[in-house]
Amino acid sequence: MDEKIVSNKVAEGDTQEFSRWFYSSACEETMDQQGRIRIPQNLIEYAGLKKDIVMVGISKRAEVWAKEIWPGYYEQVDSKYKENKDVFEKLGL
Repeated sequence: MDEKIVSNKVAEGDTQEFSRWFYSSACEETMDQQGRIRIPQNLIEYAGLKKDIVMVGISKRAEVWAKEIWPGYYEQVDSKYKENKDVFEKLGL
């Protein structure tokens, strides 16, 4: 997504404004001595995190999902792609 945003030349002012808005909730954190990463409160609330989480690796990034939300999302997406296999062709897979 980042590459698409950066390479968009249609309306550079809009692209910059969108990028600023889209990435405004991003933050940099460092691991503590035990390898833990602090998740800011605003992102905890946004993601609906309570106690247990699911980490999903996606290419060069990781997503953190509330454990109780992930299964429903995964089932929905799993069904979508099992029923709609032409998506794989569009992606060249």
